[in-house]
Amino acid sequence: MNGVSPRSDRRARLRLAGLWLAALAWLGCDGIGKVAGGGGMETGNGSSIAGILSYPNGQPAAGAAITLRPKGYLRPPALPKRAAPSLEAVADANGGFTLTGLDTGSYLMEAADPQANGLALECRLDKPGARLQVQGRLTPTGTIRGSVAGLPSAGKAYVQVYGLERLVAPDTDGAFTLTGMPEGVYVLRVAAASPALNPVDLPKVRVQSAAYQDIGPVDLPPKGCGDFACDSLQVRALLDSNGLFTVTVTQVARSGSSPPRIAELALPARALVKVPDGIGKLEFLTKLDLSDNLLDSLPASLGALRALRTLELAGNRLGALPAELGKLAALANLNVKQNRLAALPPELGRLRALEFLDAQGNLLTDLPAGLAVLGPLILAVDGNHLCALAPATAKWVLDNEPDFTATSQTCP
Repeated sequence: MNGVSPRSDRRARLRLAGLWLAALAWLGCDGIGKVAGGGGMETGNGSSIAGILSYPNGQPAAGAAITLRPKGYLRPPALPKRAAPSLEAVADANGGFTLTGLDTGSYLMEAADPQANGLALECRLDKPGARLQVQGRLTPTGTIRGSVAGLPSAGKAYVQVYGLERLVAPDTDGAFTLTGMPEGVYVLRVAAASPALNPVDLPKVRVQSAAYQDIGPVDLPPKGCGDFACDSLQVRALLDSNGLFTVTVTQVARSGSSPPRIAELALPARALVKVPDGIGKLEFLTKLDLSDNLLDSLPASLGALRALRTLELAGNRLGALPAELGKLAALANLNVKQNRLAALPPELGRLRALEFLDAQGNLLTDLPAGLAVLGPLILAVDGNHLCALAPATAKWVLDNEPDFTATSQTCP
């Protein structure tokens, strides 16, 4: 034995697989071969991207418009479309194009034609003078639909896509539609004009060619604490409500440097019996550890922690999880093992950033169908009552928990 558990080994293999897939993604914009170029705008330090665009039938995508934006770019809501640097070109008769004079960095390149066909590629220029050569095929674009919930009366909002020239405003019912989206995976930003509401970033929004993707309602959380002093008051209230009067805030909280706000809160094995609603005001909290306590319920306000990436709830007495956990758009790690959960809320299927879910040692008889659309993640569900899963759910479990068997469950 080498001292590495099968689960740890599987986690390592999945992480390596993720790195391998990420490397393949870069090949979409690098290392494909030398091609002829068309015309383009010049700016920056001399790097360039050249390529050839075509359709699935092999015909050149002549006249396709090419737009290049930094991956972190968001179209400004108060500025005209061309306010950003005009790094654009048009494919020539052979589908060729060139974008020259580019700065180093990561970009998203979009190509589109008047017939609603499109293509999006991630491109990275690592050093000045880099020469990337690409090829790609334009396919019918897809559509993203959703809605913004909880807007104040006559409130305004807008939806943007990182790296693309996209900006739409929801209608009076809060519904919005993003059309002409090339096939791919995107990060959306939903924001309100009201300073009382925080914006939300939605990762892993997948668009398929010629298809609609409905992402459902998006809730914008209210602004939380405005400074470190307010953060500290919320933690102090949590401690005092559980009789921990001699425990200081600095003993359980860690602050981030930019901004200087509470980023991590560690309260394992503190005999906690309640979590006050004020926890939801810690808007910069990225890690919350409430494991091995006496909690039998959680406040709905946890759903306001939109920066939260890790939530540790193992070893409590929880009989249910609040549906509001489905609003934690950044949540990557969720540990709820060794509780009394008979079900997981279906809203967990909205956690597009989720990478790890440990629900061992509960009373689960089924899993939310929506989890299967999240794609690969590290899953642990031993010690439940998962004895009669639907075929689609069972396949997803086996794909993500290869060691899963009926013998790991308590079955009649």
